[in-house]
Amino acid sequence: MSVVKPGDGAAASIRPFRFLGGDGDVATAERSADATSGSKNTGSAGTQDRPEDERLVLARRISELEAALRAAQDDAAKERDAAREKGHQEGHKKGLAEAETKDAERLELLRKAIEAAQADTLKSLDQQRSLAIDIARATMGQILGDASNHLALVNETAAYWKDKLAGAAVLKLRVSSADFADAYAIEELQAGIGNLDIQIDDELKTGACIFDLQLGEVDASIPLQATRADAVLAEHGVEAGAA
Repeated sequence: MSVVKPGDGAAASIRPFRFLGGDGDVATAERSADATSGSKNTGSAGTQDRPEDERLVLARRISELEAALRAAQDDAAKERDAAREKGHQEGHKKGLAEAETKDAERLELLRKAIEAAQADTLKSLDQQRSLAIDIARATMGQILGDASNHLALVNETAAYWKDKLAGAAVLKLRVSSADFADAYAIEELQAGIGNLDIQIDDELKTGACIFDLQLGEVDASIPLQATRADAVLAEHGVEAGAA
């Protein structure tokens, strides 16, 4: 009989068995023991491998989460850039709109100022025009109404109308004896109208200057011209005042 000491490698090869009665055999017992031993060994190995598998799963999960975080950060950065660009564009558009609005307001104010200035200018011109017409009427009244000026005025008027009536059949010129009382004055008048006949009429008032034609007459008398001119100026003065 062999003696097996504890710690001897041969002890590991000893298979437990028990006495089996009947038809049972040692092989069956050994297989049962091997199965039990294998089951124990397998359970022990699974227990030892589990922590390492969990670490791999956790590492893979962490890697996935980090990738998702980076993607989220990239998306957030893109959204910030897009929002910033949109803000810049909207701000630019808003700035342009505000500038256009301010320009339109300034142009409107300028237009109103120009219109007001034009209105004031026109009003001032109308006032000056009205004043000028009043001055002209007063001056003309003084000049044409002064009998001492009628001699010279009749001479100028007669010479003007003589040329203007050159194509008409003029018979004679009638003037007032109050203006042409001496031969010198008549000679001066004759020099201005050529060989046209002159009639000195005692019934005519000072300033008279009437051309007798074959068909009617042309009255160019100074008082009549003064009246007509004053009426025209007065009409323009009324228009200026109405404006």
